[in-house]
Amino acid sequence: TYTAVILRGTVDDDAALTVNGDPLAVQGSTFSKQLILREGPNFFHLLAVDEVGNRDLIDFVLISDTIAPAVFVSFPGDNFATNRSLLNVAGVTESDADLTLNGARVATTGGVFAVTYPLSEGLNTLTITAVDRAGNNNTIVRTVTFDTIEPDITVLSPTPNLVTARADLTVSGSVEAGILTVFVNGAPVPTVRGAFIKVVRLDEGLNVITLQAWDPAGNPATSSAVVTLDTVPPRLELTAPLDGALVNTNSVQVSGTWSDAVFASVNDVPLPTEAFEFSVQVGLVEGDNEIVASAADAAGNRVEVRVHIVRDTVAPVVTVDLPSTPLKTTASVVTLHGRATGASELRMNGQLVALDEAGNFNLSVPLLMGENKFTFAAVDQAGNTVTVLGVLDRVAEPVAAQGLFGLGDLQYALLPLLAVFGAIGTYAVLRIRRGAPPA
Repeated sequence: TYTAVILRGTVDDDAALTVNGDPLAVQGSTFSKQLILREGPNFFHLLAVDEVGNRDLIDFVLISDTIAPAVFVSFPGDNFATNRSLLNVAGVTESDADLTLNGARVATTGGVFAVTYPLSEGLNTLTITAVDRAGNNNTIVRTVTFDTIEPDITVLSPTPNLVTARADLTVSGSVEAGILTVFVNGAPVPTVRGAFIKVVRLDEGLNVITLQAWDPAGNPATSSAVVTLDTVPPRLELTAPLDGALVNTNSVQVSGTWSDAVFASVNDVPLPTEAFEFSVQVGLVEGDNEIVASAADAAGNRVEVRVHIVRDTVAPVVTVDLPSTPLKTTASVVTLHGRATGASELRMNGQLVALDEAGNFNLSVPLLMGENKFTFAAVDQAGNTVTVLGVLDRVAEPVAAQGLFGLGDLQYALLPLLAVFGAIGTYAVLRIRRGAPPA
């Protein structure tokens, strides 16, 4: 790099002038010449000689410096953020350079400088300028943000006071874009454009999730969430009816108890949550009925109790070999045959009757003289009943006829009477014959 300067001066008008051996024109007693300088020191030898040989010599050095002075700012870096109002600005420049910060002169020691600069809330621009003796200047600009406002942590998951049955919890949320790391229970989690997500393992019971972050200015932010891990299902017990019960009613009373639940139902009908005992009427259809009681807690744990109830309203069928009208018999003991289909128990006149597996029965019954009534009452396991009535009339056996005319013992009572009637008849015939007129 070359620069040029003008060399001007005066000399005796009879003197000859040279610069570094090159003649220098003199007009009158003045001279002027452009000197081309190389970067760095340039040495010149100016010689004047008059006519008689007298000499005058001037040696001088011109330094060409076109390079801006070096400036290095060690602190702060560009786009620096802080929550402190006083900023220490430090660095180094050339020892002979003059230094200013935002127009204010800054003292240096051997080119090293350190100065305290007051900041205003928000964005601050620092202009640091060094000017060397040659007039070259170098300027460095730093932007510094003075931020005393704490950042916000927005928690998307978990929700406040969450109760869950899952041990793996997803913690997610967002912070301002300048925050590159969020700490979840002390573990660093990198952010992507301010968003963060991490899976945390929960312990049974109460868990506290703590989130921490610091913005570029050093302002802290803390947020916490309480999460309860509950993997134990609620308690649910049905006290009635028993599983497999057989009934003949249109409905059944379902009773039981529950606890540690926020919802309970019987066959999808909600139960009152303010009570821990319940008793509700549930309608039945003929045949098999399933009753489902369920309860769920706040964590989503669910428990079900199922019982099956059979509704049977069909009465058993009883057949007995007795006629619908009284049957007369002279037997003192009769054997009755029949079947009680679907019956679990059969009684005749209150006495238990033995049944085989098919419901058949054979029964020997003693008879009293006269009318004997039979009442057969059958009941099945569901409680359905049926009654069948029957009558047997026991009569005496007939006695064979003996004696005169086959009248048996009666003839002895009638003989006197017959003798009287015979005498009267004989007398009447004789009178008639005697009193008749002669012909």
